Amino acid sequence: MISKKRCLVSAIIVLMGALVPSFAQTQTGQTSGLTETPKTITVNPKLKPYQLRLVYTNTPQTDDPRLVARIVITRAGQSEAIQTLDIKSSCDDGLVSQFFKIEDINFDGYLDIAAPLAHGAKWMSFNYWVFDAQSGKFITNALTNQLRGLGGNEMILSPKEQTIHVTRLNLGGEGTLVGEVYKVENNLLHVIAVERLVPAGAGKPNEFVPKRFKPTAADLRRFPPKEHD
Repeated sequence: MISKKRCLVSAIIVLMGALVPSFAQTQTGQTSGLTETPKTITVNPKLKPYQLRLVYTNTPQTDDPRLVARIVITRAGQSEAIQTLDIKSSCDDGLVSQFFKIEDINFDGYLDIAAPLAHGAKWMSFNYWVFDAQSGKFITNALTNQLRGLGGNEMILSPKEQTIHVTRLNLGGEGTLVGEVYKVENNLLHVIAVERLVPAGAGKPNEFVPKRFKPTAADLRRFPPKEHD
């Protein structure tokens, strides 16, 4: 439940949190930092492990995305890179490393990778590369372009339901949008529910709880959102 007092406390916490939201660890993979030390990952049990290594460019930080680092990808036991991915981000080096994610974002049984793109006081967005089983490489496509636009306080993956639940830390009152739920179908995001605040009930004035609703026509036009400016 959300009260005016709790909203004030939440606002203070956000302002004191170095302007970086916290992200829930997903159930499909692992959320962990990536450094210049190679990290071994098992994209799929049937495939030989991959190694990822982060190489910084030492480019000065700007408000606009710049080439902050590259991900050098090799197969375990091999030294020659099979792929190098550019990370363009407005985040600093530390955030790019700390919030680097490895997870199955499209529920196809293969781990995908993501690196921070931008952030604000209550959200963070990510660059995504999904694993392509045919080529054995990480690629961008229409889905990853849409995923770049998802900026929330949390992003929770449900393998059972095959949904992506994005929550937003919003301190408004009744009717305030606080989240969306997406399904991945045909390599695209489809919003299947939105969450808005509703009164908590009798005896609980000025308190609100999130409730899911079927998307309206306006919601379908609005979601998934485009990449943050």
